[in-house]
Amino acid sequence: MPKFVLRFVAADPDRDDDRSEGVFAVAYDILYRDQSPKHVQDEIRKTLDWFVAELPVPSRFVRGRRAHRSDTGLCWFKPTSDDCIRNVRYLAHLVSECGIPVREIRTDKPGYILYEDDHQVVAKPVADTPR
Repeated sequence: MPKFVLRFVAADPDRDDDRSEGVFAVAYDILYRDQSPKHVQDEIRKTLDWFVAELPVPSRFVRGRRAHRSDTGLCWFKPTSDDCIRNVRYLAHLVSECGIPVREIRTDKPGYILYEDDHQVVAKPVADTPR
């Protein structure tokens, strides 16, 4: 695993607490709500389509077969995945254009590794994993 990994999160505007959502979930919500300018939605859709075409789908998000949603791993990008990072930063910019601030988190302790490929790791967070 690399020295650190990164993740992009945004506050969920529909929640009353301070929990963050991954930028991909927020971007899909923006498309679902259909309340943003069409040109922004088009760019979000184009960027999400790029990830669908270029980023492998992790084979594991949970530790066991009977895992609950709270056991779901978080996805982190490796710092060497230049194209993915460039595109996720653009996606973060687009989400911010819709009034939802996005922040970049870096850590060397993503948690228990469930999956890893050339571009990303999926890890079940531990107590000191930033979210």
